[in-house]
Amino acid sequence: MSYGKYVLLTIEEHQDLIARLKRPEDRVDELLKGPLDNDSKVAHLRSHLTNIVQNRLATVEEPPERLATVEEPPERFKTSHAVQNPKNLTRSDSLPADQTVPTPQPPTTQPPTIPTTISPDLAKSEFLKHINKHPNIFQVDKQAGTLSIHGQRISIHNINRIAEDISNKSPLTGVQPTLIILSEELKKSGYPERYILNPKRKYKSRTSPRSFSVKPWKQVVDYLHSNDTYTRHYPKSKSIQHNLWVATGPDSHHMADLAMLPTLKSHNKGFCYILVVVDVFSRYVFARPLKNKECATVTKAYDEILRSKWRIPTRLYTDKGTEFMGKQFRKLCSDLGIIHQNPKNTNVKACYAENAIMRIKRQLEKWFTTTKSYEWTRILPEVVDGLNTTFMTSLGTTPEKVTWKNAPKIWNRLYGDTTKRCAKFKIGDTVRILLDNGPFAKGTRAKWTEEIFKVIKIVPYDIPVYILADTLDREVDGIWYEEEMVLYNKSDDFFEIDKVIRKRTRKGVQEYFVSFKGYDSSFNSWVPADNFKSLDG
Repeated sequence: MSYGKYVLLTIEEHQDLIARLKRPEDRVDELLKGPLDNDSKVAHLRSHLTNIVQNRLATVEEPPERLATVEEPPERFKTSHAVQNPKNLTRSDSLPADQTVPTPQPPTTQPPTIPTTISPDLAKSEFLKHINKHPNIFQVDKQAGTLSIHGQRISIHNINRIAEDISNKSPLTGVQPTLIILSEELKKSGYPERYILNPKRKYKSRTSPRSFSVKPWKQVVDYLHSNDTYTRHYPKSKSIQHNLWVATGPDSHHMADLAMLPTLKSHNKGFCYILVVVDVFSRYVFARPLKNKECATVTKAYDEILRSKWRIPTRLYTDKGTEFMGKQFRKLCSDLGIIHQNPKNTNVKACYAENAIMRIKRQLEKWFTTTKSYEWTRILPEVVDGLNTTFMTSLGTTPEKVTWKNAPKIWNRLYGDTTKRCAKFKIGDTVRILLDNGPFAKGTRAKWTEEIFKVIKIVPYDIPVYILADTLDREVDGIWYEEEMVLYNKSDDFFEIDKVIRKRTRKGVQEYFVSFKGYDSSFNSWVPADNFKSLDG
């Protein structure tokens, strides 16, 4: 390069110039030492420098791979570059002294495009478009707006609510296992993951623990619930929470039961029973002493209770004892318009009446200790009045002060904060049921039945209850809570024989009439000898 009358050399050009000074055929040193003026020296020196550049470019070639990757320089540099065509450059083409050569600029590259942020509205519209493009996979009910995958409905929410969750516009709270299936189907159908803005609905990566098909913990649990010993000795729950008896108001539901005091019969002129009736809503207690528990005696006492207070209930719950299931008692209920029912729960029938019996007996025992007398018939009315005038925390008042006027407030206090559970078992599951549900049941024997039952119905109360059937598909009387059942997936079709009752031969085939261990006599049957298998293998 030259700036006016001064010459600036690069390192390479300076090295070439020094090398030429040492060559005898080169006359640069003589030119610089000669008597010529400075302008002439500069012109001759520029000519020598041009030849240096020309010779260097002619001898040095670019590597092919570099030529293939270097971009073409802009057009503005092609006309002014001094070494654009070095082969056509001669001594006479040297630049004037006052002209400068611009330095080539590095090739410009296009900056990477920054992806635009996807809005929730755009993600929602893309999701709906994708659903409509694949009707063979995703089906939308136009009336209800529900979404189905391969004909199976996957969520209780409509398609717009699901789209708002996928686009993170309004995410759904809690665990949504059905939307995991939706994410898998979206991935299979080629839906771009960038339109899924909710991080919980992103596609599973290979590093995610959920992406592995092998789940050791699940295999262990499945094995344990197929093991006979494990399920027979499964630890039972310490307490079982039952559903509340929801009454609409005073005298909407009554419960009745009998309290027995047979050892004190001689001290009370033959009275040894107490008919106890309780209003479920107000916990108000009615009681009458009885000499026996015949149906006529119980019916007469219950009629006196109803006529004394004129508090006739809408429904009455009792057990299936003969004193309550007789014709006279049922006729009285029918004449008064009372719906008489028997609870299906075998462990808890008239629970409020049983609780009232326990409270009455507790007060009587204290009175026996204080007075040294066992004439409970004389003190029974006072004990009942004491229970009805005692403040109860659950009600916020006493039972006798509960009326229809304060019933809404008491109802909210009793039933206002209930929560609903999801069912743990499903229809078709095979289970064992609890043998002894007593709170103090201990011992080394198995706590669960050897007989296997099948879930045939789920009653969706606040706490789900189950209706079971035996292996002959006969419905079992009663209902069961989850704590009273344990899942058992029997791995074979063999049942242990209790004993052989008799044997016979029919058409050359020997058969045995056997009873099965853990099953009643209704399961006894004839079994061919070929179907037996020894426990020793």
